[in-house]
Amino acid sequence: MNIYDISEKAGVSIATVSRILNNSPRVGKETRERVLAVMKECGYVPNAFARGLGLNSMQTIGLLCPNAADSFQSRALSFLES
Repeated sequence: MNIYDISEKAGVSIATVSRILNNSPRVGKETRERVLAVMKECGYVPNAFARGLGLNSMQTIGLLCPNAADSFQSRALSFLES
């Protein structure tokens, strides 16, 4: 379940769902209540990782390492982590 599904079920645009999730005052009370009801009915919970990426607030770096058991690579990972 994502905001595309919620917008379709509630009969609103994806932008409206996004505004509601971001507590924008630019959404009418009835529309807000209808969308929130659909979210509750569907058990929708925003994905924290997707939200962080969209807001550019994750402050996370991913590292790919073929063998963390290798002594050189494990030291390199430890150095990068600190």
